[in-house]
Amino acid sequence: MIPTLKSALTAAALCVGMAVPAYAQAINVMIAQVDRDPTSLERDTRIQNNMLNAFSQAMNAPSFVSEVRSLGYSGMDVYDERAVVSNFFNPRARGRTRRTDAQVLRVVRLTKNPRIDAVVLYTVFVKAVPDAVLPDVALLQMSLTYRALSVRDGRFLSSGTVRIDGDNVPFKGCAAQLNGRGPTPHCVIEFISKRGEKLAREAGDKLALQLASIARRYKQASGGPVAPQQPAIAPSAKDTPPSRVAVAPTTRSGPCGFPTNFSITFRGFNAREVNFAEENMEFWACKIRVDVSDASASETTFSYKTKASGQRIMRNIRKMLELMGQVAVQPKMRGNNEIIVTAIRLRPN
Repeated sequence: MIPTLKSALTAAALCVGMAVPAYAQAINVMIAQVDRDPTSLERDTRIQNNMLNAFSQAMNAPSFVSEVRSLGYSGMDVYDERAVVSNFFNPRARGRTRRTDAQVLRVVRLTKNPRIDAVVLYTVFVKAVPDAVLPDVALLQMSLTYRALSVRDGRFLSSGTVRIDGDNVPFKGCAAQLNGRGPTPHCVIEFISKRGEKLAREAGDKLALQLASIARRYKQASGGPVAPQQPAIAPSAKDTPPSRVAVAPTTRSGPCGFPTNFSITFRGFNAREVNFAEENMEFWACKIRVDVSDASASETTFSYKTKASGQRIMRNIRKMLELMGQVAVQPKMRGNNEIIVTAIRLRPN
């Protein structure tokens, strides 16, 4: 390697803090269960291990595979903590639960083969609460909080929290107390695991895309091929006459139904993207009225009155996101009329 190129790569590595080879096609990641909080789910339980497997699988082969590849990476090389550190440390020994973050990071940094670029620390919170109206019905509350750090220098890379539906989920079947019979422990674990795995997959998909976006800079610094940027969103109505504003196509087949008020929240979208979304919603079939019901720097909520079905609205949102060129988590329907759309922000440099 010529000195100038070697110097450039060294400078880039020191600047970013993630030890990713210049032409790497994958990033070395280790996912660790963190249970220091006494109210969190203890590590190495059936539920935690099922979620860990789902998290690892999602990062190894993310749903946003086309977007990750456009950034120059095939995905993440995810390593199992127990397999990698077993030659010098037994993470399953007695007293190895409720570890501090410093202990987890120390174990990862002592791992030399393979060298880990980023560590993902995640914590799971689970609670069963009685319904406010039906005291004999138990509701599941569950969330997964994660953050990714550079192993080399502890630099913060990304974080997030994913939760099950805001109204919580009632325990069902043999996981519920029905006909005077209590819930079966096996059924309860399977019920919680199923929801937990879904949360882990969602977190893994988002994180894989965000880490690939950060690591993309190594290709740029080394003179390697630069992946194409996301397409720019369609021009705003403020810049372009209304007749020329690009609008997401809507399906007009079938009659409009009974009027319904939807609450549609866009999280993580900038002002121009929110304006673009509002202009598009004005053109959707069966629309009656669009109003902003709440707005802040991080999210905007629209009150959308329409005769279209929820399924039709969700389809229109997905088409609009494609036209916008924005990568986002699939729109989520909460309850009967609340829709959440969350953008995944990628760092360009």
